[in-house]
Order: sequence, then C-alpha cells, then structure tokens
Amino acid sequence: MGLLVQRNAISQFLAMGLSIEEVSKTLNLSVEKVQKILHS
Repeated sequence: MGLLVQRNAISQFLAMGLSIEEVSKTLNLSVEKVQKILHS
C-alpha cells in the first residue's frame, strides 16, 4: 500500500471516529508508523 493511500485511509478512519490505536490495528501498522505517516 502506497504512502498516499495509507495517509488517506488513516485520515478517513480518524474522521469516522476511530482512535490511532484502532487505525493501527485495522491497517496492521504500529501506532508509531501511523503517526509518522500522518505527519509526513
């Protein structure tokens, strides 16, 4: 999955009300990786 696709997916999940932890589990990424993608 490309970085832009991941960033869009993360943004959509967060907009739906999921937490960073829930997003990381859903996308099989670490919390740190999710945060890094959001801030890149």
